[in-house]
Amino acid sequence: MSAGMLFIPRAVASAIALSITGNYLMLYIDPRILVAAGVVLSAVGTMMMAGLSLQADAWAIAAPGIIAGVGMGLFFVPLTAVAFGSVRPDRLDEAAGLYALMRGIGSSIGIAVVSWLFVRQVQVHWGDLITHITPFNPAVPPYLSALGLNPQAPGSMSAVALEIGRQAQMLAFIDLFWFIGLVTFAILPLVFMMKRPSTTGVFIPAHV
Repeated sequence: MSAGMLFIPRAVASAIALSITGNYLMLYIDPRILVAAGVVLSAVGTMMMAGLSLQADAWAIAAPGIIAGVGMGLFFVPLTAVAFGSVRPDRLDEAAGLYALMRGIGSSIGIAVVSWLFVRQVQVHWGDLITHITPFNPAVPPYLSALGLNPQAPGSMSAVALEIGRQAQMLAFIDLFWFIGLVTFAILPLVFMMKRPSTTGVFIPAHV
């Protein structure tokens, strides 16, 4: 429930941006510019989350989500207009099917890559952090004592392993946020290689 509540501001921001983009912005602004703006905001919101820590509060998580949500709202409607702008009316059904197929394939590949990177980075950070837990590290005994643990007790190591696991996962998420943000920025030049649609179709009222 708590995790779901944190994503509500992102969803609301995305819905508002979708409505404004489809009903107003698309009438006056080149859809490619809107797509580019959405890409930038999505990347910025994602990279802001790279500053999170295990002590982050609710606003630290929700604020970047709002920025990324606005970016997604600016992104999807104009992208559809650009994708279908040069398609003949008799080919729209085929184009829609291909568009949906490619989005599904792209989403699946993205989820697979991110999942793989998360597992990999957790192991990398775990291996790095565990090397510091030795009897020769003077910071270890005071840390355990502050938690009421005896450095000589076998059970103390399970508490240390749990904390290392939490820290390793947090560092892996930070790596992923940087990776996703940079990849999102990297696709920005491709936006302006797309042809500007001659019409925005259903988004233009009949009296315009």
